[in-house]
Amino acid sequence: MNIITVSATKARNDFFKLLEEVKKGKEVIIKKDREIVATMIKIKDLKKKNNKGLVKALEEASAVLKFDKNYVSPLRKSVPEFFGHKK
Repeated sequence: MNIITVSATKARNDFFKLLEEVKKGKEVIIKKDREIVATMIKIKDLKKKNNKGLVKALEEASAVLKFDKNYVSPLRKSVPEFFGHKK
């Protein structure tokens, strides 16, 4: 598996590009202040690692979480604007 390491800022700015890389089977490690804070990995690859409890929790969470394109954060940016999309 290929691994890509990016800063949190780059991950925010290039989220959809990184998502495409994950879709192709790459793992993305996200660092903030030189510390690893998150990893993006394809769900199928996660299942292969035999993390049944984590996979179940993620599947349950995905059924609960909804994307509201009209949400305005306290910072006055909508979710799409946060990810670099203009209204």
